[in-house]
Amino acid sequence: MPKSSEEKETRLKRTNIVQSILNAIGFNPQVTAAEIAMQAGVSSRAVEKRLKAMREEGVIRRVGATRGGYWEIIKNV
Repeated sequence: MPKSSEEKETRLKRTNIVQSILNAIGFNPQVTAAEIAMQAGVSSRAVEKRLKAMREEGVIRRVGATRGGYWEIIKNV
């Protein structure tokens, strides 16, 4: 069954957010969700949800405290 254009658009947006997150972390491991959201042009909540999913999938991890810690990329997707 073919996917609707809305599903394709959602998947593409998700992929773009993931790439924005990985790029931002690669450039600055101490980047915040709010900074990523501004760069990607999406809401902070969208970035936070994607960060959580990426942590659960083992793509990234947070090292250290919430403030003062940094992101580490475990595997590129």
